[in-house]
Amino acid sequence: MNESTARELKLPDLSTCWALVERVAASSQLKRATRLRDLLLFVGRRHLKEGCDQIHEQVIGVEVFDRSAAYDTNVDNIVRANVSELRKRVDAYFEGEGEGRDETLIMEIPRGSYVPVFRYRPTAQEIAAEFEVPATTQTDKTDTLISGATSVSFRRGWSRSGIVAGLA
Repeated sequence: MNESTARELKLPDLSTCWALVERVAASSQLKRATRLRDLLLFVGRRHLKEGCDQIHEQVIGVEVFDRSAAYDTNVDNIVRANVSELRKRVDAYFEGEGEGRDETLIMEIPRGSYVPVFRYRPTAQEIAAEFEVPATTQTDKTDTLISGATSVSFRRGWSRSGIVAGLA
């Protein structure tokens, strides 16, 4: 079993995940966005502390956005709109020069779900190993992408944006 597989099998404990939710909620990304912060804490609490594997849009509308229990989610898209913005801000927390760039554990709220997912951030070595191109007898032209101290070779024609996103 390689190091990457071992890390994937070792899932973070609930208290570590909850601490991450609290750090993201307290971050500059959500500092002035009270509703988004409340939304993140709500879905985090429902999943991590209450054990819910599914969180329904209707419940979020009632509990976080003070909608009536009979409100129509097809007419009022407040939950979908706010979750979309929350996803962007959570992603921004972990990307670039943000506060969460050094977090080893990352969180996302996948499209089509309101349940946060936690996973370990891949190391530079794991990313490099994923994009290694096996040696061939052909004289393929290759490009080299340098990311920090890691050099990754890939064949032309592969999606550069996908590789760059993976390295980020």
